[in-house]
Amino acid sequence: LTSWNALTVAGIARTARALDAPPLLGLAENALDNLYAHAWRDGRLYAKSGADAARFPGYLDDYALLLDALLEMLQCRWSERDLAWAIVLAESLLDRFQDRKHGGFFFTAHDHETLIQRPKPFTDEALPSGNGVAARALLRLGHLLGETRYLDSAERALRAAFSTMQQIPTACCALLRALNDHLDPRTHVVVRFGKANEESDWRKAVVAQSGRRVDAYFIPRDAGKLPGILDAQKFATGGLAYVCRGT
Repeated sequence: LTSWNALTVAGIARTARALDAPPLLGLAENALDNLYAHAWRDGRLYAKSGADAARFPGYLDDYALLLDALLEMLQCRWSERDLAWAIVLAESLLDRFQDRKHGGFFFTAHDHETLIQRPKPFTDEALPSGNGVAARALLRLGHLLGETRYLDSAERALRAAFSTMQQIPTACCALLRALNDHLDPRTHVVVRFGKANEESDWRKAVVAQSGRRVDAYFIPRDAGKLPGILDAQKFATGGLAYVCRGT
């Protein structure tokens, strides 16, 4: 199941980063590679993959949780493939799931088979709310790339869900996390480094100086052409850190 695996990858990535545990990161890497190889077909995500191949076009939870997992993995190690994949997933959320009239995201894509009801879930259940995870992930990626469409889409989802958050806040933890990140944007740090040993030194420095609400990405000099405002964040001898908050 794509959504369950993505949720697990994100948790392992955070743990590997906190404990500086390469073996754990390897587990998350293998799971992510498996999803890319078996659940990702022709620019579309599938909800299930395995011995009988990919089945069922992906739902909101699949896209949102995988986007969140990719952002967590990118903070563990830089990957051009994963950044490109994250952007495609974000665009898919906007193109295939977004309620363009009222804001928020439907559980099924616009081209999904017609059902008697098309839910737009705001509350957490067995998994965190797809709308909450999507909004928070779009905020993080939007700030990283300077892509205001992602930020606007996240804000519209939060506005659409606001009455639900007011009525039953204890059932909307994922959305409340996203709302907190919208009202009080996370700090994000982009480090451009040259030599391999510089990454370790910079990681230690960032961890020592930053709190829990910091996203940090370590991008090597030879990363190639970068999208969005990342392209303007150039390398300097010895490494250079760009510290940003909001826009």
